[in-house]
Amino acid sequence: MSNSEDQFRALLDQVAAHLSAAHGERTRGESQPSKELVKSVSTLLLSGQYDPAERLLQRRFENRPNFAVIADYLLAEVARDMGARWDRDEISFAQVAMVIESLYRLRRALRAEGVAALTTTSRRKAIFAGLQDQVHVLGLVLAGEAFEQDGWEVDIILNATPEDIIERAARWRPDIIGLTAGRAQTLPRIEALASEVKRLPFFGLIILGGYAANAAPKVVRDPAIDLVVSDIQAALKFARDHPPKTTH
Repeated sequence: MSNSEDQFRALLDQVAAHLSAAHGERTRGESQPSKELVKSVSTLLLSGQYDPAERLLQRRFENRPNFAVIADYLLAEVARDMGARWDRDEISFAQVAMVIESLYRLRRALRAEGVAALTTTSRRKAIFAGLQDQVHVLGLVLAGEAFEQDGWEVDIILNATPEDIIERAARWRPDIIGLTAGRAQTLPRIEALASEVKRLPFFGLIILGGYAANAAPKVVRDPAIDLVVSDIQAALKFARDHPPKTTH
């Protein structure tokens, strides 16, 4: 495989490992999701049928104890199945990218089903968003989870158009918007998006991560970008040090 293919295969392994680590040790006596169920979910996600996949898992698990634990384990198995199919050249780069996005959407949806909703009236808000065709979005997802654990209300938008992100920001009025730039070609679009967001009538701050952003001095000086970060802890520190300038 080429270097880019090696990196992408490693990303699949990261996704599987991250989901596995999230659920920890399975409860004693809890049965492992069947290979047939893993295959069914994989097939639905590969064909772009996200909603049927979510309904299938909700029907299977919603009345069982340790709902979120089981869901995380199953989604990790789906990620491993994607890796095996990629190794056999059965699926394309674009298909795997779509499934990675869907896995994290499913995880957030199923976790919400399995736990009581939190009161969010006083929680600060953060949006983490990736533009269309951006494959290296795992950092965004992990940042979102880190902010959520820090007490933030978080929304993650992947494979989005600039219009999608602007509309969500205008409606949700986040304190922080996190973007990512894995390739230099995406920087002009991201800079244009940041400028549009800054025209919205609220004081949301914009942080930008990713390899291309950290390698481009021009972005650091862009007035629409409040901070270029190289790691999640730096983003959290910046967010904590900048309290909201407006109420929601």
